[in-house]
Amino acid sequence: MGRKEFAKVVWRTEDVREFRPRWGLKRCEAFLARNERRIQYRMSVRGLEAIQGCLDYEDAEAKAKA
Repeated sequence: MGRKEFAKVVWRTEDVREFRPRWGLKRCEAFLARNERRIQYRMSVRGLEAIQGCLDYEDAEAKAKA
């Protein structure tokens, strides 16, 4: 059987430091830990929007070729 999971995303403390360069790594880690569920939810919502957009794009391409 083929792959079951696609397009995984992870966030690291260094990603937070790009927005808060003065924060230490422990503070960035604590931020990610506190907000992990919120981040997962927002990524899920945006991911579904991306899937729908890709499906719409493929439908439009197929229609244009027909």
